[in-house]
Amino acid sequence: MDVLSEILALSHVSSSVLSEIDCRGDWAIDMLDKSVAATSQWHAMPFHYVLDGEAYLRHGETHSLLHAGDLIVAPGWPPHAIVSHPKSVAIAITDLISANGLEVWDGSTISRPVTFVAGDGKSVTRLLSGVFTIKGHAADMLMSQFPPLMKLSVGDDTIDEQFATALSFMHQEGQKERPGYVAVAERMTDLLFIQIIRSCTSIAEMQSGLFAALADKSIARALKAIHEDPSVPWTVSSLAKKAGLSRTVFAKRFHTLVGVTPIQYLTRWRLIVAEDMLLRSDLPVGEIQARLGFSSSFAFSRAFRFAFGDSPRAYRKAKGPSSKDMSNVAGRLENTTPRSS
Repeated sequence: MDVLSEILALSHVSSSVLSEIDCRGDWAIDMLDKSVAATSQWHAMPFHYVLDGEAYLRHGETHSLLHAGDLIVAPGWPPHAIVSHPKSVAIAITDLISANGLEVWDGSTISRPVTFVAGDGKSVTRLLSGVFTIKGHAADMLMSQFPPLMKLSVGDDTIDEQFATALSFMHQEGQKERPGYVAVAERMTDLLFIQIIRSCTSIAEMQSGLFAALADKSIARALKAIHEDPSVPWTVSSLAKKAGLSRTVFAKRFHTLVGVTPIQYLTRWRLIVAEDMLLRSDLPVGEIQARLGFSSSFAFSRAFRFAFGDSPRAYRKAKGPSSKDMSNVAGRLENTTPRSS
């Protein structure tokens, strides 16, 4: 399995809300900031796809013209608005939803497609707007790489035919209240998220981070080696050899692109996999430790406790399938240094 697929396999994506907005006359929607829905338990990522017509994306003092086929993704959920004209006065989306007699999204999955109207008069623009939530510490690795706002477009290198088909299917599905809507919406949203991730590897502006590292053939080979077998006692030298670079050049390029040292990344990935094994299998802690290359139970327990705040056994007991969602500890994972390599 390739590196991106490995990370996505341990990320948990779901669709929380999907709506179609019929925009009429002079209209403007303030999409609010992440304080509306974000919690420490998951990442919320809103998106807006222009089905028909035109609109402007307002971000701060700037306005960018949007056409049919343009997709706005807001991973950091910064303050932004979609408007019919740069001078239009935006209405908070929560007020707009309430004015349409609908319940405001509270973070839970909505079990039916939502359609509402913005503005008065003749229909001029239709938007497919929604939010997906992403859980898991593997997802933290991806979410930390995104810019606050991204624009992708059908017809350029960022949205291919499969991507456009997924968006079109989501729109069509939203037109009918058929049994199984939630299952379909969640799977299509999962596909949409994957396509967004894949698109990031071709966005020129993303010159650093994991996506840039995957686009670098040398560093990508080292990442592939780590993900294929994290149990190997990798060193900077052995990973540099996989990359086909000198130790010094490899270490510097890896840190520049990824933001952490190769050994910090290795340990971070080992711990993410260990957490998944603890919560999704009944493997003994000692076997998990051995499978992931930690030299001793002490080394494993110390690294795990530093990253997650508890020992592996206590964490499994407290955070098993019946427990509440895990808290975000990506910051501590970033700085973890192993003892086993």
